Amino acid sequence: MYSYFIEKNIEINDIYKFSKDDAHHIKNVLRLKSGEIVRLVFNSNAYFAKIGYSNKEPNAFVYDIDKTKNELDINITLIQALIKNDKFELVLQKVCELGVSNIIPMNSKYVNVNSDIIRNKKDRYNKILLEAAKQSKREVVPILADIIKLEECLGYKSDINIFAYESEFEKTNNISKYIEKGKNITIIIGCEGGLSSEEATFLKNNNFIPVSLGKRILRAETASIYALSVISSVNEVNQ
Repeated sequence: MYSYFIEKNIEINDIYKFSKDDAHHIKNVLRLKSGEIVRLVFNSNAYFAKIGYSNKEPNAFVYDIDKTKNELDINITLIQALIKNDKFELVLQKVCELGVSNIIPMNSKYVNVNSDIIRNKKDRYNKILLEAAKQSKREVVPILADIIKLEECLGYKSDINIFAYESEFEKTNNISKYIEKGKNITIIIGCEGGLSSEEATFLKNNNFIPVSLGKRILRAETASIYALSVISSVNEVNQ
């Protein structure tokens, strides 16, 4: 069953007319027939609807509420240092599937990416998030913020604030120690070169806790996906 995020409030027994893009997707990509079921999401509420056609254009008869809630009970903010475009797109897709709430791209000392490239692709990135939210049947599309400097991370603090950092001490300071069910969390992941010692000191001095993501050295994109997997797993137990 495919999900569509819509921009209009709907109620049971309404007939919803799809946008041009969604109508094209239904007719020419999915090739849905009359009577097939889709899921419509508006303002975090989901509904079941049956496809119909009028003048060869698809519509949907809203017949029931989807009472299944697929969102986590917490907000997860990922502050991701800039990485190469293809890797950043992978991160966006996967962390959306895993339940992230906010994604904040960040410039840091070892970033080796032209920030204008990332900035100019924001529309594409939002489309990736939308498609990932549809695929994973979420009720919310994550928010992608503008690029910030590391010092601006302080404006995105949550109940729990951590950053991935590999040093001799942090190797035993695993992320799992700091994940508490029901508490909002902000996590900072560095770029391919990681965070500098000066940046780590700044974060520590501002009550961000350095954590390890395990014994192995992970690529930047893997680190974000791994961290979101751990956080989601802890919070979905007995949800």
